[in-house]
Amino acid sequence: MIGNISDIISSNYVTINACDSIQKVQDLILDSDCHYFLVVENNETVGLLTYKNLFKAHPNRLVADAMTSSIIYIDSNTYMWKAKEIFDKSGEEVLLVRDDNRLLGMLIKNQLYKELGKHIDLLTGLYKSDYIYYNILKLIKGGINPVIIFIDLNNFGYINKKYGHIKGDIVLEELSKILKDNTPKDTFLSRFAGDEFIVLTPYSIEKSIDLARYLIKIVSSNTFTDNIDITISVGVSEVKENRTIDDNIISLIYKMVNAASLASTKAKNNEEHLIIANTDDIHESA
Repeated sequence: MIGNISDIISSNYVTINACDSIQKVQDLILDSDCHYFLVVENNETVGLLTYKNLFKAHPNRLVADAMTSSIIYIDSNTYMWKAKEIFDKSGEEVLLVRDDNRLLGMLIKNQLYKELGKHIDLLTGLYKSDYIYYNILKLIKGGINPVIIFIDLNNFGYINKKYGHIKGDIVLEELSKILKDNTPKDTFLSRFAGDEFIVLTPYSIEKSIDLARYLIKIVSSNTFTDNIDITISVGVSEVKENRTIDDNIISLIYKMVNAASLASTKAKNNEEHLIIANTDDIHESA
């Protein structure tokens, strides 16, 4: 499931007039405990006044002189990852959230980043599965058929039993760093679950298979803690879909990730440790 911003919209703001004095707003802070103010003039929203704007301004100045007039509106159904991209690109601290032109509240950058922190794996520092699902949708919307490279660490249960879970965690950290250092910048890397990772690519299936083979080789050639012999098995599946994004597309994405996962399991018994999922039946039934 891909999270949207609806649960983290803040209604903790105060509406002020563009002709109000900065001193008046400073006095309001003592009563409202609010750091963001919606500025209106003639019943229309004309700007935002943030805590930072407020205390940079002289108390005798008007709100209109200190406010930020660049307002960005987003829909309440916007995915959290999309909102992050808007914040990163715009440099804004606050986005206004509306639904059918009705203002619902504000999205605060710090609150969003706090929520996204729940989607970061604490051991490896990689994003979790929600990040991958969102970027699959994003690539499809951009007219690209993405490819999923599903990576499964071989014999991880045995490693934990022989060397202990602490050493097992170190192996996962080392593996995540190798993957991070060896995946191109235009791909997306995630710790999917346990000893499973995903690399999402915008490439052709042929180029993605080449990348998968490279990752298999580079992992097996690296030296891990206690000289533990580490190899990976990889399943590859292509999302062949360019229709309008709806619930059927999301269902298809889950099926494609599952197909790549099953292929990686089969690859454990394959000499090359690589299986390309046969996804034609999945696409025909979607």
